[in-house]
Amino acid sequence: MSDSYPPSGGGPWSWDGQNGQQGHWPTTPVQQPQQPPHQPPPQQPQSPHPAPPQQPPQQSPQPYLPPAPPPPKRSRAGLFALVAFVVLVVGVGVGWGLTHFLSSDEGTVVAQPSEAPSAESSDSSASDASDDPSGDHGTSAGPDSTEGADELPDDPSEALTQVAETDKEEVVADLEGKWVPQISSKRTGMEIDGETWTDEDILADHQALRDEYPRVRLLWSGDFGSFKEGDFWITIAGIGYSNPEQALSWCATNGLGPDDCYAKQLNTGGDHEGTTRLQ
Repeated sequence: MSDSYPPSGGGPWSWDGQNGQQGHWPTTPVQQPQQPPHQPPPQQPQSPHPAPPQQPPQQSPQPYLPPAPPPPKRSRAGLFALVAFVVLVVGVGVGWGLTHFLSSDEGTVVAQPSEAPSAESSDSSASDASDDPSGDHGTSAGPDSTEGADELPDDPSEALTQVAETDKEEVVADLEGKWVPQISSKRTGMEIDGETWTDEDILADHQALRDEYPRVRLLWSGDFGSFKEGDFWITIAGIGYSNPEQALSWCATNGLGPDDCYAKQLNTGGDHEGTTRLQ
């Protein structure tokens, strides 16, 4: 095989003698791919109706709760009662204020309430019920009489006589033949525990018993056949019973012993036999 050398003298395949540069092989020109002309992106056709808004994500359904009942209405009666109570409280406060103001004002007189009624009648009723086991309350000599007690003579003997005469009318009318508790028996000049009793002492003793026990009455023994001696001042509880046991029960209930209280039957006539019963 013979070697072939490129022809001299230049040309496309020869060396360039002048420049001493190697010639180049012919090259086929490289064609660049043609870029298609730039086209705008196709436009989306517009719908005649706007797109619906996006729906929010659905939440899970909540459980059903019944509606709360309406608050109860306040009745008119309760409202009226409240208004009445407020008016009452205001009235009491105003009344108290006026009373306090008037009572503290000098030169102004405030009317004082009258004294409470005496508890003597209620005490006597209670005594009747407790002293009568059989249920028979007996006959009493009525309420205490103030005659002879408010305006008594200065002389003790006259005062005793006046009280006894005043009480005798009630005793005879209400207690004839009844058993009564006898709680004192005194005679002028008698001696008890070394003390000689006078009319003044007897009157003071009777007044003390009259203030302590209900329906106390004063008798002169000479006016009744039930007493053996006719010169004693007798103090009784003017509550009549049908038998002596009930009268003795009154003595025990009121804390009076055998020496201070016993049952006595009151008779204007007859004698004293069988008219006394001791505890």
